[in-house]
Amino acid sequence: MACEATISVLTDNNTKRDSHLVAEHGLSLYVECDGLKLLFDAGETDVYLKNAAKMRIDLQSIDIVALSHHHYDHVGGLKYFPMQKRKIKLVAQKCAFYPRLDYSNNLAKHEITNNFDVITVDAEPLELNENLIFLGAIPELNDFEGKKNFKNRKLMLPSGELADDFIEDDTALIYKSSEGIVVITGCSHSGICNIIQYAIDTAEKKWGISKVKTVIGGLHLINSAPNFLAKIIDFFKSKGISEIYPCHCTDLNAKIALARGGLKVHEVGVGTIINF
Repeated sequence: MACEATISVLTDNNTKRDSHLVAEHGLSLYVECDGLKLLFDAGETDVYLKNAAKMRIDLQSIDIVALSHHHYDHVGGLKYFPMQKRKIKLVAQKCAFYPRLDYSNNLAKHEITNNFDVITVDAEPLELNENLIFLGAIPELNDFEGKKNFKNRKLMLPSGELADDFIEDDTALIYKSSEGIVVITGCSHSGICNIIQYAIDTAEKKWGISKVKTVIGGLHLINSAPNFLAKIIDFFKSKGISEIYPCHCTDLNAKIALARGGLKVHEVGVGTIINF
């Protein structure tokens, strides 16, 4: 049975008009579902904490922090999380904690173990509750997105060896609503269409649902070529996706293209609250 859920935008590149909240380059979403309180990413600084306080959201009562990937604009804010009397579960893919050589703001486990009980996921989806799933590793399921878009980046494996960094820790959440699944993304380095297709595959296997109601989050559509955006639009239409809430790493040109392509694009900013 689907539960009612609420998604609140705590950090984004933009704010809602007259919200008196603060924006920064980053993303943080607060999700409530069936009694579960979850923080999805934490932006770059303490902005998400300040905005949550103004929005009267008590982050000290959260049950889980889930990380979409390791980049500073999604995990940097964890260093500002206030000390707790209890440890909060933190879920991320295992490779999210591998040192990246070309980023100054790596997230190391030892920096956050005072506040968080770190749970690393190898690859498979992880059920957070009956209606919310952490997708784990996103496979390449089309020929126009994915690893080939990332070059000359390196990470250090536990063995000490250097390997190409294809941001394989990038992942997303899916929520089962009464009208279909909701795909919640961080930055979509894996490719938004890859993520949606894997979300559908996972939802069909777990819940017997293939309809996607909504996509919310960063779509990683920045300076995208018109022919690439056309493929994204065609994919969304082929899946019957009724609405999109693009934020963070989705530029104005992409939002306009998605809307002109016939998709229902909602304006998003810090302070946006979506109820399902």
